[in-house]
Amino acid sequence: MITIDNELEKLIELINRDKLPHHVAFIMDGNRRWAKIRNLPSYVGHQKGFNIFKNIIDLSKYLGIKELSFFAFSKENWARNKKEVEFIFNLMEYLIKRELSRLKEDKIYVKFIGDKSNIKNEILNLFELMENETSKDYIIKVNVMVNYSGKYDIEQAVKRIIQNKIEVDKINEELIKSYLLVSEPDLLIRTGNEYRISNFLLYQLAYTELYFSSKLWPDFSLIDYIHALLDYQKRERRLGK
Repeated sequence: MITIDNELEKLIELINRDKLPHHVAFIMDGNRRWAKIRNLPSYVGHQKGFNIFKNIIDLSKYLGIKELSFFAFSKENWARNKKEVEFIFNLMEYLIKRELSRLKEDKIYVKFIGDKSNIKNEILNLFELMENETSKDYIIKVNVMVNYSGKYDIEQAVKRIIQNKIEVDKINEELIKSYLLVSEPDLLIRTGNEYRISNFLLYQLAYTELYFSSKLWPDFSLIDYIHALLDYQKRERRLGK
């Protein structure tokens, strides 16, 4: 559970609950840089980053946001140091086992999304267990994107449309959306002082509001998150009109 201090509570009071985004997506950038600045191994940054991830979920649930998507591991991340990649998956395995009962009790549905073809069966079994155990009677849905890319998402959608022999004149925007792995976010938050979307949700981000933070992910606080939500509420969403 998150602790809401006076400063955070005052900011929360400024939020219009009727104008919250339904779906918020995150590019959690900066774990490795955060560790490097402190002369720490990269895994310490990932551990710290998980705490931020958990706090964001808990606050989102408290506010009434219904869906979150986190870019946890991209297809390009396989090119990283082998030990770091192993640590990331070991951390996922450990956290699934540790957090499963809490997530189920708190009615948080966790779904793992991405290309599962080259992920170890032991990890896939844990993904499936987590999804099955948390998918009933949930309050908030959390998409954890693992071995995912926006290009892959479009590719798999095209393949399934072809496999299902959909007639050409029936292929439209709504049909394509139904074959994608995740819905359109209302708001994308990227940390790490980078201003790009890095092959994440390429089709879905067409009309998403983008918010960029200079904070590295392990330094991204709940107060920073509230500021992002308040900024979102000031915007006029035109959806291309």
